[in-house]
Amino acid sequence: MLNFGQLTFVIEGDHYNVPSHHWVKRTVNDSDPKGGKCRSHVAQLDVHQPNLDDLFIAGDTFMQLYFTVFDRDNNRVGLAHAVHT
Repeated sequence: MLNFGQLTFVIEGDHYNVPSHHWVKRTVNDSDPKGGKCRSHVAQLDVHQPNLDDLFIAGDTFMQLYFTVFDRDNNRVGLAHAVHT
């Protein structure tokens, strides 16, 4: 199995690690000489605005691992390790 390493997002000094099995989708195809394909779940976001050309979407890839609370009244986001049973 391929290991692409982990992505680490650093937000206000806190490290949020995302292992490769969460951000890379591997498709196995026995008839393909290469064995299949790998595709990233993290995508570039182009909003066509000046100075906003290095944006990306982590989306559910990130939020599967980190519980996310959006506080629109105070314009902030809270993050904590998600607990799965």
